[in-house]
Amino acid sequence: MTNKTMQTLKQIDEELTAFLLKGKEKEGKLLEEVEVAKASKAEAVNEAIKAKQEDNAKAFAKANQEQRTAKDIADFYLAKLDEIKNDPYISEEDYTAYTARIMAELDQLNNESKAKAGALLKELVQIKEDFEPVLQAGQELLHKLQHTLYKDHAETTTVTGTKVHLDSLENKYRDYSLINWLEYITNGHGALQLQQHTEEGEDE
Repeated sequence: MTNKTMQTLKQIDEELTAFLLKGKEKEGKLLEEVEVAKASKAEAVNEAIKAKQEDNAKAFAKANQEQRTAKDIADFYLAKLDEIKNDPYISEEDYTAYTARIMAELDQLNNESKAKAGALLKELVQIKEDFEPVLQAGQELLHKLQHTLYKDHAETTTVTGTKVHLDSLENKYRDYSLINWLEYITNGHGALQLQQHTEEGEDE
């Protein structure tokens, strides 16, 4: 399901990118017109300078007119750019529709993932419940083996001759890492909430 959701989101991303490119294309065309007008203005300025140097009044007047025209055109397209710079690339209707599509995909994956996580948590709880009594039985056997059969009471004798019991001398299984991990995972607040959510889903 995760891969399917990612594929759908990728498809949506491609569609949104198309909207973006279309909007950028419109801006790009306006910018091109601005650059053309600026180039025309620069050319007209050069023509005006040349006409002045040659004392050609008509050419000078024509170049100045072309310069003003090019400036007006550039200003026109710059104003157009300014008008649309804050315009959205997508309509409100499309915005709402795409939001709903994305939310629906995430909702579906979220609900399915919660169910999977709940099942995994339930399995971990079962592992813990299955392992604890077996571990306890094993510890009792080790205790019986040491204390009853081997008659070793996990004691040491001090320099004064006093016998002292030491836990480190107890013949016991000491790897509680799995139990500790499972306790941490299954008894946390988040785990309890997930368990409750899963149980409510089963009751529906």
